[in-house]
Amino acid sequence: MNKKTIAVFLIIAIANLIYLSSKEAEDIKLEEKYEKDVQQLSYKIEYLELNLENERVKSHRNEQLVDYYEYEKELFDSFDSIPIKFMIALKEKDLKAMNELLNEKIEIRNKNGAYEVYIDNEMCCSIGNQSYEATSFTIHGFRYHEEDEMLFIYAQIIYEDNGEFVTPPTYIDLGFKVDDMPMYPMDIDWISRDV
Repeated sequence: MNKKTIAVFLIIAIANLIYLSSKEAEDIKLEEKYEKDVQQLSYKIEYLELNLENERVKSHRNEQLVDYYEYEKELFDSFDSIPIKFMIALKEKDLKAMNELLNEKIEIRNKNGAYEVYIDNEMCCSIGNQSYEATSFTIHGFRYHEEDEMLFIYAQIIYEDNGEFVTPPTYIDLGFKVDDMPMYPMDIDWISRDV
């Protein structure tokens, strides 16, 4: 073999080595890019899975809220006649009828023309004057105390005295007797927690 042929073979071999090493470097770059893309896709998948789980939790809580609001409506429907009966007794100044609606621990007494509320025989507040005429009873909230089987109704009573509204209005939070109260079948602590 002559020197020219050997030089051509060496040039071809060097060119192949350069090509192969550049190809190998390009393959390494492609592999690194592929690994980086796979890592980014893994993060995106993890992020989407977390979002999906959060949406499932929100959906479940929304379903529970709907169930709870339906329960509240049922609860309200089960006692909506109590405030009406109480208001009628208050308008008629019928202490016996008012006290029959209240839980046995609570009693309204007429002391010198004023209606006073007693809990376990201790005076706690006054809810109006016998000379006033009760004109409206607006419910602002309610809660059921399961242990005492008592329904607390927070309400506003508007009185009139000789055709003029008595100010300020009277606010009450009284415990009433209830029968056959619908019970909510699950723990509702989650309502007060933030997501």
